[in-house]
Amino acid sequence: MNIVLSGFSGSIGKTIIKSFAFSEYNFFPYNMRKDGTKFEHGLENFDVFIHLASLNADLQSHNQIQEELTLSKKALSFCINRNIKHIIFFSTSQIYSKKSPINGSIDEAFSIQPENLYASAKLECEEFLYEACKQHDINLTILRLSPFVDLKSSTKVSKLIKFSSRLRIFPIFEGANKNRKSFLTKKNLISVVEKALSREQDNSDNLLVFNVADKRPISTNDLVKAFHKKMKSHVIYIRIPKSIEILISKMPIIKKIYFNLTNNFSLNVSRFEKRYNCTLLETKNSIEL
Repeated sequence: MNIVLSGFSGSIGKTIIKSFAFSEYNFFPYNMRKDGTKFEHGLENFDVFIHLASLNADLQSHNQIQEELTLSKKALSFCINRNIKHIIFFSTSQIYSKKSPINGSIDEAFSIQPENLYASAKLECEEFLYEACKQHDINLTILRLSPFVDLKSSTKVSKLIKFSSRLRIFPIFEGANKNRKSFLTKKNLISVVEKALSREQDNSDNLLVFNVADKRPISTNDLVKAFHKKMKSHVIYIRIPKSIEILISKMPIIKKIYFNLTNNFSLNVSRFEKRYNCTLLETKNSIEL
């Protein structure tokens, strides 16, 4: 199977290419920042377009939402010109409202309420691709990813894990012990991509939308500890007294960081598991360095 991959230079793209290097899948990186749709490999027969290319955290204004949308338009044009009948679009779980349900987790029918420019851009791309793919008889799989945790990436949680492992000390906030958040780690990412690539060409089911995350949510502290264990790092965990934690959580300079460490955001991945008759792994079993 020949697969075009945009966004190949990011942490997810690099992980996909490396993990499928000796498989039946042939990946062809496509630089979408170049003008036009000329493809440097010269190959014409492709089966799937995986659309990962994104401005990501670089979005600073509403005008850049249109730049993100332009990338999706280029992906669509490429597929139309090459008669590719399946697009896999990497979206984000950030399109959902952050007001998680009191009981249970967020499924694909949950309230859509983007709270940042990146999420707004991804939602616009979802809507554009859905209408365009329906018009051109192209199957579309949308994967709404929870935060991907990989030590080679520059995400905040990855930096936290690497930093604490080097210092050998990690402060424990009680709030980060009790919270429940969904993350996506390497083995599950590869499993999801492999299942999505195996999708049958069923034109009666043009659109598939899935939440993508590790099997169960996990506390921030347990996530960090799971990586420390995998890294064989001997880290000393120091519990912060509740009174100090309350004081720190109210400090303007730290308030946002504390919220990110202790908030709840749990995704329900049962639709994906049911569709592909599989069981995703829990975080501790999905981590690979």
